[in-house]
Amino acid sequence: MKLAAAELYRLRRQHLVAERMALLARLAHNRLKAEMLELERRYQLLATEARLDPNTGQIVEAEEEASEPGRDESQSAQRPA
Repeated sequence: MKLAAAELYRLRRQHLVAERMALLARLAHNRLKAEMLELERRYQLLATEARLDPNTGQIVEAEEEASEPGRDESQSAQRPA
């Protein structure tokens, strides 16, 4: 059994809409990364171990990142070089 031409058209059109939404999500993520980079530059975090937490808006030092709840100490010590 085959789909009718109109059904196939709607299906392919929805597929294109889904692809467009995925691209828009990637673009939004890229804009977020660019804004975070700008804030890290503005607050002079680029040369330090500190990072900006986008969920809280707080500057997190490297020591604080390692002691986050739920994070195993061995995992934080085994960062790739």
